[in-house]
Amino acid sequence: MNKKQKSKMAPRLHHTESLNDVKEVHIFRRGDEIVLKRKPQNLAKVFELLTEISDDFMADGRCQPSMQERESL
Repeated sequence: MNKKQKSKMAPRLHHTESLNDVKEVHIFRRGDEIVLKRKPQNLAKVFELLTEISDDFMADGRCQPSMQERESL
């Protein structure tokens, strides 16, 4: 298969995995896989996840290493 043929390949999904009702998807690579994931329509899930963070999350700060000394350019 040459480069031009590869660029025209389309994924085929099993009918139970249909994305007919989805307007946009995220496409990304995970290792040797290509993943299609529904793009969220709003931030409701994000806010839901934020409410689940425990009160002691980062209570001690970020615990970040100190700044490195570097030569100026």
